[in-house]
Amino acid sequence: GYSINSIGVLTILNAGGVTANLGSGTMPIDMALSEDSQFLYCLNSGTHTISTLRVNSDGSLTAVNLASVSGLSSSSAGLIAK
Repeated sequence: GYSINSIGVLTILNAGGVTANLGSGTMPIDMALSEDSQFLYCLNSGTHTISTLRVNSDGSLTAVNLASVSGLSSSSAGLIAK
C-alpha cells in the first residue's frame, strides 16, 4: 500500500509492502471502494467470501471482521459497491 501526498508523491506505507492480509487462501480477485472512500470490499475467490476493510486516514487498511459475507458461489467473478 501507498500514501499519496498533496503533490502526488507516492510513499510506501509498510516496509514489507503489505498493507492488509486477508488470510491464507483468500485469493482476492476484485475490489471496490465505498462511495465515501471509507471502506474497501474484497471478493475472495479462494474462500468464496467478501471481506471488508476500513480505510484509515493514512491510507492503511484495517479488517472489519463483523462485516464479512460468506457462502458465495464459486463462480462469483466481480464486485460493485455504492
